[in-house]
Amino acid sequence: MPDYRLPFSNAQQQGLIPDLAPIRADMPHAVVNLFGELFESNPRIPLIDDSDVTHPGGSNQRPAYPDSELNESQRALFGVNQMFDVTPPWQPWLLPRMIWSARLIGIGKPLEDIERSIRISGNDPDELAAAYAVDPDRRWPSYRKWRSRFWRDPYCNAPMKWWMSADHPESLEFNRRAFEFALRRLPQLIAFDE
Repeated sequence: MPDYRLPFSNAQQQGLIPDLAPIRADMPHAVVNLFGELFESNPRIPLIDDSDVTHPGGSNQRPAYPDSELNESQRALFGVNQMFDVTPPWQPWLLPRMIWSARLIGIGKPLEDIERSIRISGNDPDELAAAYAVDPDRRWPSYRKWRSRFWRDPYCNAPMKWWMSADHPESLEFNRRAFEFALRRLPQLIAFDE
């Protein structure tokens, strides 16, 4: 499997060694900054923009490689970054990665709210996460598998305001948990062995 971790020399130049200090200094934006430092600034991971497909008028940078070529930690940080990069209502094919990532990182109450909204719409977040875990490259679910209510109002009544303000307590908790996840898994994100 190819190694897409950030080269050690790049991590040193960016001041990320030993404890992701630049990201720690801006905790309300940790998820976006982690993506910026570990993906956008990573010469090993070319990005492509799917904004026309997934979020017209917005930005949706993603690695040019299939998810299966990234390691587990990279997939998880990419998935939670999409929660900010592509704000709700998210496209159904993004949800398996997002739910799997949110569960792996353990983002807390925002995950509960997202999963509750998916259940209210008559769909199953357990099925989404399981499908991604088995085959991260599969474009699932198909449109036919989603109940129609999902298309009308999946998030409009949900108590999920955390993505709208960096100062919202749930947003701060979301970012803090993602940061701590990255800090624990630095060897999967930065090539220390070079």
